Amino acid sequence: IQHTIERMFVRTSPKAREAMHLAKLVAPADIFVLILGANGTGKESVARTIHFNSHRRNEPFVAVNCGAIPPELVASMFFGHVKGAFTGADSDKKGYFDAARGGTLFLDEVGTLPYHAQSSLLRVLQENVYMPVGSHSERRADVRVVAATNEDMEKAIEWYKKSAEQGNLNACYLLGSRYYNGDGVEQDFEKAFENFKIAAQKGHIIAQQFLGECYTFGQGTEQNLEEAAEWYLKAAMRGSLEAQVNLGICYSQGLGVEKNDEEALQWFQKAAEAGHPAGKMNLAISYYEGEGVEQDKEKAVQLLAEAAEYMPDAQFLLAQCYAQGEGTAQDLAKAKELYQQAADAGIAEAKEALEAL
Repeated sequence: IQHTIERMFVRTSPKAREAMHLAKLVAPADIFVLILGANGTGKESVARTIHFNSHRRNEPFVAVNCGAIPPELVASMFFGHVKGAFTGADSDKKGYFDAARGGTLFLDEVGTLPYHAQSSLLRVLQENVYMPVGSHSERRADVRVVAATNEDMEKAIEWYKKSAEQGNLNACYLLGSRYYNGDGVEQDFEKAFENFKIAAQKGHIIAQQFLGECYTFGQGTEQNLEEAAEWYLKAAMRGSLEAQVNLGICYSQGLGVEKNDEEALQWFQKAAEAGHPAGKMNLAISYYEGEGVEQDKEKAVQLLAEAAEYMPDAQFLLAQCYAQGEGTAQDLAKAKELYQQAADAGIAEAKEALEAL
């Protein structure tokens, strides 16, 4: 099924191929994803690609048309209810979060939900708990939420601002990410940093990772590698795969921390074992160079091949291995193919290597 979905979707257009690439890139990271696009542009196909390329692929994929839910039934439909919660509640009923347990919950046209319902969903994303209607016991939300909307981004920004002012950490993070990427607003790293810092200091794991990036690259604040490493550590300890990779890089390069190849290797392994492509690529480099581990170029090639499905940088490194016969038999045709893929994705060094091959 996954292969069929990909073939049908990838053939549509260059933009669709780019969307598919991004979907595969974020799939291993168990984070909230918001897909923007007009009706009929394949937002659910992107959501399914994220699901089938994640560690939740064998669990349910539950798609919900938010625009078809009557406002008075939103809480019951999403969180379920217990017997006697309201007139007509003759028995316990599971909601969408229960139906999607272990898998992915896709919320199509999430912008059509009433404001109070959106706030409730943001709380679930932030705290990972919810309470069925009429119950006094919280339940853990073991789902990945992927949402889609065709709403005007300017309206979405205003909604983020209102929610952030009311103390919603997830809205604060999302607002920061919009300023960081220039989505719907003029790019403003200082405002992004401010919002990330507010959310990060109150425990928002993704904001902690982004705050580390701001300190690493001096975006919205002065560069401070020690602060960056500290925030990466906070997020990495709580399971952020991106933070684990970045913390590993800090240790491998001695950035903000004392250089320690063994410590770097451990963080790369954690991210790689969870399926993160950048974790696999950096672990491959450690094996290739023999940093923190016995040199094993064959193992490096194996890891690069897995990462190359998602990352042009890994395609470039794998191409070098095939071109030079390092860790695998020399195969110039395969090297040329991989260099071309990396070059098409914008890797300048790959274009130069292709011309020299």
